[in-house]
Amino acid sequence: MLDPNELTVISTIQIKLATSIPISPNGSFSFSGNVTLSPGQTQTTMTFSQPVTLKGCFYRGSVIAKKTTAVTGTLSAPSICETATPVHFSTKWYGPVTGVVG
Repeated sequence: MLDPNELTVISTIQIKLATSIPISPNGSFSFSGNVTLSPGQTQTTMTFSQPVTLKGCFYRGSVIAKKTTAVTGTLSAPSICETATPVHFSTKWYGPVTGVVG
């Protein structure tokens, strides 16, 4: 089994969940479970699975592309992320969405 401490420092990982996450009517979501990291992400020849907790909320209301925050949340993955890794995240709407969401 691969020890996460043996991994090379990776600045970005892409987490793909095995199942979809239900989103409540108010836009909130949460996931707690294992995620699989590919050899390309771990910079090794192995694939392994580690526990992750993800929760947040999608923005509802008027959207201005590249200015309106789309989602905010927290990520807990202590076996993958260094202690200095920020636990809070947010991203802006970059797609073709213009107008009102929700």
